[in-house]
Amino acid sequence: MTIVKSATQKSNVKIVVADEESFMRDIVVNALTSGGYREIRSIAKLSSLQDVIESIYPDLVVLSGEMADGDAVDFVRRIRLHRIGRNPFVPVILTAWNAEQAFIRKVVDSGADVLVMKPFAAGQLFARIDFLASDRPRFVVTSSYIGPDRRKVRRGDECPSFDPPNTLKERLAGRLFDPEDLVSRITKLFPPMMRQRRHFQEQELGVQFAAIAKATRENRALAEIAGVIATIAASAAIYAGEMAMPHGKGDVGQAKALALRLRAIADAGRGFSAEDCEAVEKILDTLGIMVPPPPPAPHESSGDGDGVSAHSRPAA
Repeated sequence: MTIVKSATQKSNVKIVVADEESFMRDIVVNALTSGGYREIRSIAKLSSLQDVIESIYPDLVVLSGEMADGDAVDFVRRIRLHRIGRNPFVPVILTAWNAEQAFIRKVVDSGADVLVMKPFAAGQLFARIDFLASDRPRFVVTSSYIGPDRRKVRRGDECPSFDPPNTLKERLAGRLFDPEDLVSRITKLFPPMMRQRRHFQEQELGVQFAAIAKATRENRALAEIAGVIATIAASAAIYAGEMAMPHGKGDVGQAKALALRLRAIADAGRGFSAEDCEAVEKILDTLGIMVPPPPPAPHESSGDGDGVSAHSRPAA
């Protein structure tokens, strides 16, 4: 859908431009101004950006991925987690000189809406703004991601999507901004998203522990499971941290105990003992986290010497 934008509607859009390079800030601000946008704040530091998004509701943030006073990509992730700023759904355009794949992957995983590589023309910027106003994707939530649904093919409803508030679209369509209405929509939408995130986190913790418990029973070498131990320790730390947030609900003490025990095992560079498995499984059970049962043993021989299970024998 194409939104027809009048000069008045554009002038009402609140945009924050954050870039440590003054010449890039000037380029972006001048381009936006020439395009009819008037409510523009120019910022040189992440700390200043945080102050701004804590005090107003911008309709769009144009943020450089390279900021001297902090990790800009992690800043976006924290916006999406509602740890900073008033609106976790604010559209974010990230700009960057860094074209390395690892950096691009990090940007994608942060929940930023789009990435624009520097240097860029004004037309490229306007095209991204038009995209966010007309065709912004719905949001999805997983154990480690909140942001636009980038999937090309939907895989059923195992990861349902959410329609985020989009004040950029609304202002450009001529809708009057109502902060109370926006707060109401955020309050209604964000908690179920975080409950879904927690559900996926608990699933992952259960699966990861099941793999470790199986390897422990089989006396597998530490080198074979060290990566899983490190992963579950990191997963538990994130889970405990988010449970302690205002939107988190549950036994924070047990979640922290789980994270501390798993971190101690990972830091010690050792495998799980039977005592570790028993203690961790008890905590998981207290938290209501289900550990998948081990797969069934292969069917035994039917006993007639042909090696074919009675359950698998073809009918006569």
